[in-house]
Amino acid sequence: MFRRSFLITLIAISVVLGSAVDIYAAGVTIPASSTINVNTGTLIVPGDVAITGTLQTTSGTIKVSGSWTNSGTFTAGTGTVEFYNSATSSTISGTTSFYNLTCTAGTKTLNFDAEIPTNNYRTNITNLLNFSGSLGSLITLARSGGTGTDQWAINPAGNKGLTPGWTVAYVSVSNSVNLND
Repeated sequence: MFRRSFLITLIAISVVLGSAVDIYAAGVTIPASSTINVNTGTLIVPGDVAITGTLQTTSGTIKVSGSWTNSGTFTAGTGTVEFYNSATSSTISGTTSFYNLTCTAGTKTLNFDAEIPTNNYRTNITNLLNFSGSLGSLITLARSGGTGTDQWAINPAGNKGLTPGWTVAYVSVSNSVNLND
């Protein structure tokens, strides 16, 4: 398989990633007039994803090592967003509704925008949430921005341990509120 790392920056175009396609991109920036559809393929991003246009997953997977910034439209379909690479911290900014949201990279830090009255940022999961570290390799879930008692908000669907639902094990959590607890 040929691998080449590159930065995807779109300018008023649409791209559809089909089945059995793995695309490696150093970073992905989607401007307001563009769309990427990770149909059934996999988009692997060792850098950041910045959405001001439209990013959608029909049933594909987006693997992100860096940060996720959504000030555009993310349509989750039945796809998965996975944060990987414990050597880098990731910040999740803006309100996003994920279908499946996963992180199993022990010692990974995920920082979520604080939900303060002026922004109402929150992370919604409509099917499966899986944050699973391991003994001695906790995943850290923390607040980005805000002050004092400001919290980041997460809203997983379903019930803990069920599908759809959520599994959270071997994590260190601070300054958060679970809206479905």
